[in-house]
Amino acid sequence: MRHLFIASLIGVLAACSADPDGDGLSNGEEKDLGLDPKIADSDGDGVKDGDEASLGGDPLSADTDGDGLSDGDEVVAGSDLTLEDTDGDGYLDFDEVAEEHDPADPQDRIYKGNWPYNRNKDDLPSTRQAGLSVEGEPFFRQKKGTDQFRDKVDLYDFAGSGKFIIIDASAVWCGPCQATSAWLARGAEDDAFGLEGSFGNVRRAVNSGKIHWITYMTDGNSGPATVDEVKDWDESYENKNVPVMTDPDQAVLSAVNEQEAYTFWPAFVVLDGDTMEVVVVGGLEDALQFVSDGL
Repeated sequence: MRHLFIASLIGVLAACSADPDGDGLSNGEEKDLGLDPKIADSDGDGVKDGDEASLGGDPLSADTDGDGLSDGDEVVAGSDLTLEDTDGDGYLDFDEVAEEHDPADPQDRIYKGNWPYNRNKDDLPSTRQAGLSVEGEPFFRQKKGTDQFRDKVDLYDFAGSGKFIIIDASAVWCGPCQATSAWLARGAEDDAFGLEGSFGNVRRAVNSGKIHWITYMTDGNSGPATVDEVKDWDESYENKNVPVMTDPDQAVLSAVNEQEAYTFWPAFVVLDGDTMEVVVVGGLEDALQFVSDGL
């Protein structure tokens, strides 16, 4: 009788420790986790249950951290199944993989300047009609400009944040443009126009990330600014929150100059940060006053 009991106990223990599906988890472990001991990859994400559990993932969820990247794709990419942003660079793992960047390398990010990224930007209504800056209509989707870090930047990546977007059309030779950027960079200590008193809240909102200010550079009548001119401008008026970009085909300039009343430098367009609709086209004070009133 004793031998039968021992044999039975050994059989039970063997059954509990068996791994019929070869996923690295015993039957007992599968039972504890609510898994089927006959299925090696319960959630069908391409990672065996045992491997997924050892990595901290959920064998019953194809996307443990909910970042849009399946656990199987995370393993291939070398990212963490439990973190939406493995390298902590501000971009979700899914978006970095989609843009062919390494989600596990904080130095390899979508934009070196840490500008926003909107994976749904192509779903927004837009127009590609250059020169369109009509209030109440979406701003045109121009070619990507090249920023001070030599990245190609899509303006529509700034959409969806609910923040005002101030587009500053400036020229490299323009004194008022230089003065405006100097104030934006250094505040009251370099404020040739006396802007700080009335509009210091706008500058502070740019610095805190509450609104977006994007400077598009042109070289005036001779053509768009070069990447080197953009970089020089940024070095002269550095602000870590302000992308300074080339204006391909002078498209932003043409959008502003379509408005007969505003053919001077710098000129501005203010966009609704959710819809990308134009809310203001005008000069510096027009833009600053509108945004200031909305803060």
